[in-house]
Amino acid sequence: TLLMEDMLREIQYKFSFDLEIVGSALYSRNVRENIWFDYLRAELDGIKAAKRTGGCLLAPRELELLYHVVRLYDLLTTQFPYLQVRWKQFSESDDEPMDEEPSPDEIKAKEFAREQNDQKLKSKHFHAIFQMADAPVLVQFIFYHRRVMRTKICLVKEIREKHWRIMKHIMNILATMYLSNPMEKRYDLMQMVYAFEFVEKEDIGYGLVGDLLARAGRIKYTHALTQYLVDHGLNVDKLDRVDKDEHVLAHFWLMMHGKDKWRRVLLVLTNRSFMQFDEPYGIPCESCPKTKFCPSGPVFVARYYYHQIGQIFLSATKTCLRVMYWVDDNRSYSKNFDFLVYEHEASEDIIKIMLQFTPRSTPRHARLVTDTKMPVIIKELCCGLPKEMLNQHDPAAKQIFVEVTGLMEFEQITLLGQPLKGVILVINSQQQLWILQVDYQYWYPEANQPQEESWEKLLTVVGEPFKITEDWLVTLTQTTDLKPALDLFPNGNSAKSGRAVQATIQVEFDTMLTCELFTQSVHEARLAECTSTNVPGFFL
Repeated sequence: TLLMEDMLREIQYKFSFDLEIVGSALYSRNVRENIWFDYLRAELDGIKAAKRTGGCLLAPRELELLYHVVRLYDLLTTQFPYLQVRWKQFSESDDEPMDEEPSPDEIKAKEFAREQNDQKLKSKHFHAIFQMADAPVLVQFIFYHRRVMRTKICLVKEIREKHWRIMKHIMNILATMYLSNPMEKRYDLMQMVYAFEFVEKEDIGYGLVGDLLARAGRIKYTHALTQYLVDHGLNVDKLDRVDKDEHVLAHFWLMMHGKDKWRRVLLVLTNRSFMQFDEPYGIPCESCPKTKFCPSGPVFVARYYYHQIGQIFLSATKTCLRVMYWVDDNRSYSKNFDFLVYEHEASEDIIKIMLQFTPRSTPRHARLVTDTKMPVIIKELCCGLPKEMLNQHDPAAKQIFVEVTGLMEFEQITLLGQPLKGVILVINSQQQLWILQVDYQYWYPEANQPQEESWEKLLTVVGEPFKITEDWLVTLTQTTDLKPALDLFPNGNSAKSGRAVQATIQVEFDTMLTCELFTQSVHEARLAECTSTNVPGFFL
């Protein structure tokens, strides 16, 4: 724990430097990294040799501290490209008096050369601060995560969600390192992953490597959007003045409600405002990368400012996001923007950026309102006692506490071969899988006293719940666009019957990490029905 606290202090120190006294001593390594690396190795060896169910695990305090370390490290690596650094250059020509005034072309060429030199020094400085020596610790945790998730204690909802968040930040850090280093260092980074795979005798699979490369492509697309705004003159303020410091922080493809229908839009969040783009015209080019915007880029629709956000409403599943936006500066007229963000917990990233740039400690600060009615409805529908228990009139039966152990919303699933849109999959502590269909047309979180009729129409139970037993079979597949998917067979392996049986439930995911998170919630319920804690052939 003390070693991780030392890591946290050192990461905070990395950006507290003076450009005039930067020296090699700032980047000197110590034994801290090797000790922390050996500590994770010892934990892995203990789990592998003893096959315990949680004896050689990181303590909750260590896990929480590690989460804050990787989150801060992720923030530093993400924000470093946008630091405004001007490196002081010394040359003999600076001391010589100028005989004549330089022409505008000469000034422009000199400024361009200086910017190019600044970028080279900035890239060199990135390699010195965020060394490749930090990567083995991050890669080691990936294998620690995969192995420790086989233990029963780590199937608890809080622990697996904490692991998911840590893995998300680690993937972002590795993706940033992959993009910010030269080609040979990129090869070393990928070779490191496969070298660990050989040493640990652990198949990391194509999914997590695909997540790493997909996140690298997403970061690259974010940087390309910054240049796209400049090229199309979209980096301007309310007075149409060019703002050279505006850059894109994040972008999300999501569903937006408008004209009585949902349509796919691109939400771009910068450090000045957030913008709405429609999908580009024409068929996307298959030869050029997405960062080339070939044959055309996203179509600009509107720009909105953070200081005009009044309230932000978030649904219980963290999928539906409603933004109350003041149209005029006097705040006399407002309108609502409804978004459906099916990427897992991406709505939290949107909210963090919006709240970060709204005026603070003033009446104009945006207010975040979380939905408290929807969780109650879900528990009433999915966590009620079975009717046979209620008919027994047993007081002890009514004291049974049922809770939600897994909940995730999907844009579409396939149930018995038929597509079903707007679905919430709920797993309770009675090992039941419920399928709920949601209609956000009846979602009114801003109402002080919402009408019960509208809330009753919000969620609809689809069929009877599935009982998760030891016979359940979960297989990993891949969609046509190379995204992970799961096929659920509640009746077990269809190969025993000698005939091919279609999966009862088919679910697609945006990343492999999210796929693993949902799989662990099913595995937790499955283990509760098993006679032994060792259920082979289930972990992805």
